[in-house]
Parts: sequence; structure tokens; C-alpha cells
Amino acid sequence: MFSRLFQPRRYGSAEAWELHRLFPSIDLHVDTLMWAQGWRYDLTQRHRLHLPRSAWVGHIDLPRLKEIGASAQFFCISTAPFRRRGLYRLAHAQIDQLMAACYDQPQHIILMRGLNDLHRAQTKGAMAAILSIEGAHFLEGRIENLQRLVQRGVRSLGLVHFTPNEAAYPNYGLGATNDKCLTDFGRQLIDECNRLGVIVDLAHVNLCGFMEACVLSRQPVIVSHTGISSVYRHPRNISDRQLRAVADTGGVIGVMYEPRYLGGRDIGAVLRHLRRVIKVAGEEHVALGSDFDGMIVPVRGLEHVAKLPNLTDAMLKAGWSAERIGRILCQNIQRVLQDVLPSK
Repeated sequence: MFSRLFQPRRYGSAEAWELHRLFPSIDLHVDTLMWAQGWRYDLTQRHRLHLPRSAWVGHIDLPRLKEIGASAQFFCISTAPFRRRGLYRLAHAQIDQLMAACYDQPQHIILMRGLNDLHRAQTKGAMAAILSIEGAHFLEGRIENLQRLVQRGVRSLGLVHFTPNEAAYPNYGLGATNDKCLTDFGRQLIDECNRLGVIVDLAHVNLCGFMEACVLSRQPVIVSHTGISSVYRHPRNISDRQLRAVADTGGVIGVMYEPRYLGGRDIGAVLRHLRRVIKVAGEEHVALGSDFDGMIVPVRGLEHVAKLPNLTDAMLKAGWSAERIGRILCQNIQRVLQDVLPSK
């Protein structure tokens, strides 16, 4: 049973909640598995933020995801950016944490290996869990490690995090450069992801590698969590040119909730970045990529996942249609899942 230690509070208007019922949300990036594996953070229990203005973790859990009616959640395999040993083993350990939640609460969470699992979750009223990897360093330079992780359920691969690896170079962090594109191993990974039905995630990838990946991929790519540099200039953010390149593949861009990259500390900052993606790439190519539990302090009004209806209210107040909001909440990434993932 879910913990009842902390009683739920309902955020947002009735109109926002109706939209969440019609368009159950999908978030492209959270780092909760890192805390579940290393700090025994129990995904199945309700948590609260003891220091909401400085909390780096505790942003999501399964009870709160269920409260807002989330249909799916990307759970990222991640670690501190500079760790270099035992990464492949660590990836399996984090998968074990998610599998434990799925075994413990099968009526509430189902690992999504293919599209049939998403349909099964929707039929049962459960949430689909989608495994992603933040950085090819977890593969330790071996293509067969990707194949083995896919067998365990991984369905999205980010090429790089904050440090260079065997596949690519970052746009921000240690070793950031725009003078180098993908490595031969990085190009091989894109081809293998396309073959295996794995989504290619270009978050953190430097400009040259990013543009090359958009050309090489035969399937839609995503940027799971980012800000937009034409709204707020930061080397971690991506340009209008990159927005168009992702849209040309049929992919989506997830806007994050991190003030350092948004240039603002309230929900309005998230809205400004969403609006820019829509203006440049089109409303068919924008999504949500919170970066919850990613050592961030989210913008005010989105301190944890149960407050997502507050963002929906902000979109309504901005005059956005239900159709546009539905695309942002879930429909755009659902299209990518249908285009890339296998049926089983």
C-alpha cells in the first residue's frame, strides 16, 4: 500500500484537471533511480519536500504520479557526471530498483518494453515506466552492452552527459567543445538504436554532434530536457537551428524546470521556453522534460510533480487551446513512441 503519512493536496483548477484526464501526462526525464539505488529512496512511497526552496531530491514518487494521472514516465539511469568506474554494473543496479517497484506495485506501474505495454498500462489504469540512459559512458565502449540493456527494457539512450565519452562530447561541462562531432562509436550507436527501436536523446550533446545525429538518425530523435538559448543564453541550452533539426526528424523537445537554464524562477519561465519551441519548431514538437530529482531546485509553482496542474493552468491563462496543451502533455511524445518503439 502507498504510504498515507503525507496527505495529498490537489493543485490547479478543475479545468486543468479535466485536461489531465483527457491527456494524461508524460515527462521525458527524471533522475529518481539514482537516488533509489544510492540512497534507498523508495519510489513507491509518498515523500514531501522538507526544504522546498532548496530541495534537490524528493520531487517525484509513484503516489504523486498517480495523483496527477500520469500515463507514462521516463526514468533515467544516471549518476554523478564525473564517475567513470563500474558504470555498466551501476546501470543494472538502477534497473533493479525500477523493477522492484514494478514487482511491488504491478497494479500501478508497468515497465514499458514496447507499445503493447503502454496499452496494457492504460487498460489497467497503471502508469508505464520507460527506461532511459543519460550518457553512453554507461556502455563502457561496448555496443553489446546496449543490446543487453535493451533486453532489460531500456528504450532511450542519451549520447552524453556533462563529460566526454566514447560516443560524443558535451555542450557544457568538463571537456565541452564544438570542434568535434560524434565518434565512430557514436555513429554506430545511432544506427544500433534505430535497429533496436531505441529513442536517441540529444540532451547535453554539443552542436556538431547534435546536428550530425539529426542527419544520421532514420527515426525521430528527442531532447529530453533542455532550455532554449534564444530565450535565455546558456551553453547548456539549444538554439533555434537545433530546434528545427529535431523537428525535421519528427522528434520532440522537452522543456525542463531548472531556473539556471530558464533564466527565471517561476512558471512563466517554463512557459516562455515552451512558447519559443512552438514558434520555431511547431506545437507538434514540444513536450515536458522536468529534470526532477536531477539535483535541481525547480521553478516556483512546480516544486514537485503533484503541482503539474499549475503549469497547465498557466497554459490555459495564456490562451492556449486544449489541443495544444494535449500535445505538450502527452500526444507529441506518444507519436514518437509509436514511430520508434517495437510493438512488444
